[in-house]
Amino acid sequence: MLKVNNLVGWGGGDGPRSLLTIIQRLGLTTNLQCVVDPGVSASYSGSGQNLVDINGADDLYLGTGSGVDAADPTFTGTAGDLSDSTYFTCDSGDGFRWQSQPTWAETFHKDSAVLTLLFVVYRPSNTRFDLFGNNGGNSANIGCFTGLSSFGGEELSWFVTDVGTALNAQSTANYTTTGWRFFMISVDEAAGAGGSFFYGDGAEETFDATYATPSAANATYTTELMLSGNGASSHADGCLMGPWAAWSGTALTAANADSLLVQLKHRFTTLG
Repeated sequence: MLKVNNLVGWGGGDGPRSLLTIIQRLGLTTNLQCVVDPGVSASYSGSGQNLVDINGADDLYLGTGSGVDAADPTFTGTAGDLSDSTYFTCDSGDGFRWQSQPTWAETFHKDSAVLTLLFVVYRPSNTRFDLFGNNGGNSANIGCFTGLSSFGGEELSWFVTDVGTALNAQSTANYTTTGWRFFMISVDEAAGAGGSFFYGDGAEETFDATYATPSAANATYTTELMLSGNGASSHADGCLMGPWAAWSGTALTAANADSLLVQLKHRFTTLG
């Protein structure tokens, strides 16, 4: 079911804030696992290979390792600048890899998974857009993947694999608008029909996230951001990444997404 929600903010002329500050002020820190934000100097200093988790200790590499490589995203803007002019450009093949596999990421493809993923990204064109994964986007592997897929349009997907397909869910909404976009995926695997949802363009769309045959084994690859695992990528040049966050053990609500979107619009003024 697709439902447009009322967007209610704090008011009072709030200016731009980091994603972590917004999450804290909204009281959404329960089971928050990881937050990275290119506009926060503590997360990225403006140079180097480390993208720092400002919530915990699950840091990432630019690219696929500690050294400079062809998969390194390009930092644009000024360290510490909380505006839509500070971000990472992720051309095809560019992204981030966790420096070691996060424990929380290993729960996402397993039985009774409960999670939320939040993305602020810029879409340059109508194309597939990898967002997060550790199965390489391939059903022959174990793990999960999410992104804007192209199975029939430009829909959000949640693809869970167990050397086979445990779940391949896609939104019916197609997110084809170019510009800064706010996406969220909230999964409660045990909740069944209507218990999980995709969120984009200020609207939620519920889905059944029941995994048909969930694997108890670990994911095939180390988890990646803006890639799907093992450096696999199929997004176009000019994809931009803003702040990102993950929860494990908490499935945020659509009302929570509404509130987050309102506050992020103080920083990304054209965010949809």
